[in-house]
Amino acid sequence: CIAISFSEDGMHFSSPVNLRTAQLGWRTSKSDGTGSIEFRAEDHPAAGVLLRNDSSGMPVVWFYLQKRVHGLSMRESNSSDLDDSNYLARFIMPAAQLQKLALAGLTELRTSRSS
Repeated sequence: CIAISFSEDGMHFSSPVNLRTAQLGWRTSKSDGTGSIEFRAEDHPAAGVLLRNDSSGMPVVWFYLQKRVHGLSMRESNSSDLDDSNYLARFIMPAAQLQKLALAGLTELRTSRSS
């Protein structure tokens, strides 16, 4: 999954909140194709988060993900198909939704730290 946590001091973080699911890939523990099988998420966050306005002027947050990161899966790939190649994708969330998640996460963090 692609998740986000919140912090006030950079040392203590809220529980992660799932933002997106990610394709699950597999590979072997050794680069020659031998060894035990490891499962890895093929998608990773990239380029941080940007605050923008959508076409109606509402604030939205842009998240960027690197999709199908090379080396994280040995599944067969068809490079002519965009869904099977490595690329950068943008996902959009209303800023108010992210603000609600942040407030809930920081409230949880404060509550757990005061206990």
